[in-house]
Amino acid sequence: MPSNIRDEIKNAISTVKEIQEAHLPMIYIKGAIDPPSEVLVLVFDSDANIQHLLLTTNEKLEALLPKDKIINMLPLMQGNSMLPNIRKANCVLYGWP
Repeated sequence: MPSNIRDEIKNAISTVKEIQEAHLPMIYIKGAIDPPSEVLVLVFDSDANIQHLLLTTNEKLEALLPKDKIINMLPLMQGNSMLPNIRKANCVLYGWP
């Protein structure tokens, strides 16, 4: 993804205070995310209203991404077992470390 688009995503995410971390790793899930693509991983506290926050974030992304660009989002709670591997991918957009 071009750096200017990554920067715009980072700026949009930073306005949603409930998002603690955001990462943009390349993910492959056979039959689901196939071929591999970048997925926006958003990390929240356990008490966050995930549904509302995903809708809010999606509206922000739709406003800045080209109409033909779709970005999948994966919400995770702090402490999720996938988070260490995502962090190791070194694709942080916002928050961590």
